[in-house]
Amino acid sequence: MAVLTKKKLAVDLRYRILEPVCKTEGAQGATVYGIEVERNCGEYREYAVFEDVSTDMRKVYELISLLSKNVVPPDQLQYIIEDSIGIYI
Repeated sequence: MAVLTKKKLAVDLRYRILEPVCKTEGAQGATVYGIEVERNCGEYREYAVFEDVSTDMRKVYELISLLSKNVVPPDQLQYIIEDSIGIYI
């Protein structure tokens, strides 16, 4: 998805679902789903990963859809997910 900033530079944001193995004590080895957000802007690249969002893939896809719709950048991913726990997840 390309978004234009105030400087009219094309910014490429990509949202991906991750399938890491759970590292939480007591649930080690369980399948969990996470989210990665990557922003590419010419030579500049920034990304953020939140590995343990939910065990429900459908809910993670819904959250990725909301992140994409609202053009959430990598530096805000952690805050948005933390605020979303209990609402969407």
